[in-house]
Amino acid sequence: MDKAEAKRIAAALTAQAAPDVPEGWFTTREIAEALGRSLPRANHYLREGLAAGQVHKKSFRIMTGRGIIPVPHYKLTPPT
Repeated sequence: MDKAEAKRIAAALTAQAAPDVPEGWFTTREIAEALGRSLPRANHYLREGLAAGQVHKKSFRIMTGRGIIPVPHYKLTPPT
């Protein structure tokens, strides 16, 4: 594979990544920081919220240092 082809493939993969995550969706790390808790504790809260139907989960394709990977995001719904 030559450099031109590698650049073309990288550009195509970058174009597949979601440009922005919609407003209201947060990663586990962002939720942990907002709560002032550790990542495992935030995961615990999110699992409980998912089971209770108060949290929605969706993966968005994000460009990271390792390439484009699906990253789970969570949207919190207020209790009714």
